[in-house]
Amino acid sequence: MCIYFVLELLAFILVIFDLKKRGGNNKKILLAYCILWGIIAGLRRYDVGNDTPGYVAFFEGTNIKGIGYGTVQYPGETIEYGFVLLSKLLNFISTNGTFFLLVEGLFVYYAIYLTYKNQKYGLWSFLIFMLIANNFVVLHAMIRQVFSIAFLLIGIYYFQKNGMKYNSYKDLKKTNVICGILCCIFAATIHRTSIILFPLLLIIYFMPMSKRIGYSVVTGSFLVSIFFQSKIGVFFDNVLFFIGGFNNDIVSLLGDRYADTFGETSSSFIRNLSWTIPCLLTLSFTDKEKIKSFYVKCYIFSVSAFLMFNASYMITRLNLVFLILGFTAFLPDAISKNIKLRIFYILVTLYYLWRAYIGFEKWPITDSSLPYYFIWE
Repeated sequence: MCIYFVLELLAFILVIFDLKKRGGNNKKILLAYCILWGIIAGLRRYDVGNDTPGYVAFFEGTNIKGIGYGTVQYPGETIEYGFVLLSKLLNFISTNGTFFLLVEGLFVYYAIYLTYKNQKYGLWSFLIFMLIANNFVVLHAMIRQVFSIAFLLIGIYYFQKNGMKYNSYKDLKKTNVICGILCCIFAATIHRTSIILFPLLLIIYFMPMSKRIGYSVVTGSFLVSIFFQSKIGVFFDNVLFFIGGFNNDIVSLLGDRYADTFGETSSSFIRNLSWTIPCLLTLSFTDKEKIKSFYVKCYIFSVSAFLMFNASYMITRLNLVFLILGFTAFLPDAISKNIKLRIFYILVTLYYLWRAYIGFEKWPITDSSLPYYFIWE
């Protein structure tokens, strides 16, 4: 049986056990579970994950100097200086590839733990996030982007310590805000995708939201996914081709890298429905004030982005931050008092588990995330 499915099945058992014992909010179990994922990510063999061999060779210095990823001392032209700096700091401790993967795995899963730990159903929500789109694939392969995401999540964690409300200049001078800003800036130096994410995060934060708007956005995205997905994908491809012609090196590289990825379409009607129905139900059982929260808005955005662009792997990578943040709001608080609603979400989780099992059985040979091997195998 696939090791990832064993971890997901373990989480489901823990969720059911914790619901009966404590009501679903156990930070220690969530932390232990995130550490377990981090260890599994770090102890993988170097050929598990499409980009893993290149990054390990970069860290260990066995790549060709200055070509492709290059090496820590002689990085390739497209490798961001923040990632090089971080790699050099880790190189002082050890040049071993497994050490590098362990640091990356434990760091990003700790950042995810910080994101979910204060949620009423943190472990359950995290399980849904891992199940719904096989998000471990990106977390275990795109090492540069994952380091960037981890710093960005920690930055947002510091921001939300103030309740995500900043009414004066004095609020911006608080230590947690300064730490958050520094983390976000460093995230942008590790991977360029953060440059795209910053304005989107700000737009989401300031965007007005109500149940009616949420219903309209999600339902509209579902309809687009059925009738217009290829057309809207081609439109954004053309926009990125245009951006790729800019004189600014960073902007043009982003345009060139993600152009020709939006127009891919292969998602099924049932799969899209399995994202849409729980989202609409969650919105209906979320109170009017919470619906305006940053995390609920990220949830609406992430679901809508998935529905319209889910066949594009590059967009899956860009949407990952919004999925991590948004799925903290997947389960409404009403579950604690509404038994029928709780049963519905348990059945939804079982459906996602079943779909994940089928997916692991039919895993594409072009993706080396499976089969999984430990470093000693």
